[in-house]
Amino acid sequence: METGMQQAVPYVHKDLTPQIERILKDVQAQQKIIRDQDSRIKAQRNMMEELYEQKNEALALTAHSDTKMDQLDKKTAQLQQKSDMLEVAK
Repeated sequence: METGMQQAVPYVHKDLTPQIERILKDVQAQQKIIRDQDSRIKAQRNMMEELYEQKNEALALTAHSDTKMDQLDKKTAQLQQKSDMLEVAK
């Protein structure tokens, strides 16, 4: 009975078939490992992209918050000046 390898490559000597099949299994196992690693790398890349987007959103919110705080500080200073002027006017 012929194996799949012998059918695919009929000129292979019978003594070499077990070695070739072992090598083929090893290569297939390594391919699976590589596919698994590739999947993990892609998942990590997606996570990093999400974190990068979240970081940018946080930076944008911080900048907006800082701008608002500056505006509030200016308003407070203006109100303090007006309050001081009213105190002097009394």
